[in-house]
Amino acid sequence: FGIEDVTTVGVWCICSQVHAASLKKGNWVSCSVCHSWQHWACYQRQRAGQAKQKMIEKLRQDLVILAQNRKNNGSNVVTSSQQEQSIKRRLVKAEHDQFIIDMEKLEREIFGHSVGDLLPNANVDFCCWMCYQYTPEDLEKYHEVDLANLRNYRIKRMITMINNASGGYSRRKLGKTKDGKEIKRQYTTPNHVVCFLGVLLNRLESGRGQRTYKYIDLGAGLGRLCSILPRGSKAVEIEQDRFENGGKRTPWIEWLNQDVLSIEFYQAHYNSYDIVVSNPDFEVALPFIVVGFHLLRKANKDARL
Repeated sequence: FGIEDVTTVGVWCICSQVHAASLKKGNWVSCSVCHSWQHWACYQRQRAGQAKQKMIEKLRQDLVILAQNRKNNGSNVVTSSQQEQSIKRRLVKAEHDQFIIDMEKLEREIFGHSVGDLLPNANVDFCCWMCYQYTPEDLEKYHEVDLANLRNYRIKRMITMINNASGGYSRRKLGKTKDGKEIKRQYTTPNHVVCFLGVLLNRLESGRGQRTYKYIDLGAGLGRLCSILPRGSKAVEIEQDRFENGGKRTPWIEWLNQDVLSIEFYQAHYNSYDIVVSNPDFEVALPFIVVGFHLLRKANKDARL
């Protein structure tokens, strides 16, 4: 199915696989919309998560028992505290794993298939996890919070997959200096691009009235683009030397030495800005667009990337 389709974009499976190296999952299917390849087995509805849920309940009970013993028996405070921290760490991990299980179970329940269903052929449409759109029946059947959590979980998966496919955000190394310092390929935004962005921002500013906009520059480099942003805007740069030099050149900007393509950055800045600007390295242009789009405030219809 889809083997003669020259528009195929490669593997982009719901299991986060982005390469065709693993062939252990059996049959493949191609999405009728985006033509990506998916493991057919990964879309089977399965009952899962019961073992994790029992573990979570057990760990919560252990915390209660530990607190009671400490109160009643006056057990060793240091030992008790160490045990408590260990149990809490295991509980956090178990709850995180259970959340993933719940999201994957919900996702497959919405648009997966039952075990034993026939493999689609060339005359049957198959829609992958990226292209599926919630139906009115879905919105009525499932809780809004669950669908929002699932949407957020899928975006995080997309960012992880983009990193896996592209090798992450790291500038290409060109060699080393005599003192052993790495030389990386780095660019600076041309003046005419900065001026052009300034014109666009001025037009947006003139139409926003009394509203206060929040700005962020992704992959800010030495601060050429963010130099035209208003006081209080943020700039993100992963390279330490550029982060430091950019901060000195634009002290009115709040600089962040972080990885734009990390899950931690996404979680901290999701749905937070009205204007996102960026002139990233070509290798990470698409991932930056994906992240930047989801940093925009959904409540502001005039938000722009």
